[in-house]
Amino acid sequence: MPTQQNQTRYHGLTAILGLLLVVLSPVLGATTPVFDYYAGEGPWTVAVDAETYASGQTGMVYRPIAASPAEIFPVVVWGNGSGADPEINYPVLLRRIASYGFVVTATNHQQVGTGEQLLESLDHLKLLEADVGYVLHGQIDFGKVGAVGHSQGAGGSTKSVIDTDDIHTLVPLALPAPQFVFEVEKEYDVTQVDVPMFILGAVGDFISDTDTVQMYFAQQPDASAMAMIANSPVGFPHLEWSENGGGVSRAYIIAWLDYILRGDATAAMAFTGAAPEFMSHPDFTAQDMKCLPGGELPLLIPQDSVVNEGNSGTTIVEVTIELSNACDREVMVNWTTIDDLGQPEPGIDYEADAGVLVFAAGQTAATIPFTIYGDEDFEPDSPEPETAMIELSGPTNARLGAAPTDAIANISIRNDDYPGCD
Repeated sequence: MPTQQNQTRYHGLTAILGLLLVVLSPVLGATTPVFDYYAGEGPWTVAVDAETYASGQTGMVYRPIAASPAEIFPVVVWGNGSGADPEINYPVLLRRIASYGFVVTATNHQQVGTGEQLLESLDHLKLLEADVGYVLHGQIDFGKVGAVGHSQGAGGSTKSVIDTDDIHTLVPLALPAPQFVFEVEKEYDVTQVDVPMFILGAVGDFISDTDTVQMYFAQQPDASAMAMIANSPVGFPHLEWSENGGGVSRAYIIAWLDYILRGDATAAMAFTGAAPEFMSHPDFTAQDMKCLPGGELPLLIPQDSVVNEGNSGTTIVEVTIELSNACDREVMVNWTTIDDLGQPEPGIDYEADAGVLVFAAGQTAATIPFTIYGDEDFEPDSPEPETAMIELSGPTNARLGAAPTDAIANISIRNDDYPGCD
């Protein structure tokens, strides 16, 4: 059992690791400090309890041995692959997660694709914790719950997230392509996942290949990350998590849980900042991420327009502003017309205006109406074409490019009036 002093050291390690990364990286050449920390055993000793649920179904609880009644632990609900058992097939992975201060509840059920078995496991843990005599009574945080599962269990994890609000992040491992889900009640729709998701696969796995994982990543409407293990040592890479304990991915699974459920600053370095660590880890390929908490926001991209002035009346140009990727949240940005060139002239050639552009959740393009006034005046001294501009500022849930010009949409107005003959 770790001492209270060790626990204090663990909780203070995040700030120290962050500082060491900045100070020592140039000297030591360290590139994967998050992986290096989470790759080993965690600071908690782990106890394993066999459980029997009210239905008669059995399961396991992997729990950290608390050094103090003040310690509070998040929860991980585990889902087995087809025909698999937590103690036979996943002991390394589940014990390692628990050693970092997570209570892991795992049903022994070997067909968990509906997700119901995972929710039964979670409900049983809630009953245990409610008993004043339970060893972790008052020390389990059911407001911070993650679902992790492999193969069919990845599908069951996905289903459980969709079916309850009691799970707050999802980590599906080798989530099968739709053609490998053979029962209607086990089908899942990743577009309905509304919690942060870290989806992993292994190159060479035809059940959950790179295209499949990329498809699910794209379908998830908000915060998500993905990676493929490049060189699994397992003969059939689909079994990477049962035969190899997850290999390189194990450290990042735990880091993800710490990042999302605990808000751990060091763990977040794997997924956020200017150079998220997992994005460049040499044992991964096809890494991607979007909309992560504390991560890089989607980029606003103004599009230029070209239009003829016209001879009379008004012409409304819909100036397009794009987002680099969709997020399941509203995006807003202020806009205003500007005339740094002196031509064209506001009030004569176009209508000066300003407003707020709103992107609905999931929307990747929106337009700003820009009104041009037509005339029949030949303007020999005007540039051809004349350029008006719309400037963006003050975005919410998005960002602008670093250069000032990245916030500008140019509207080129062609003077289509020609000199007459006297």
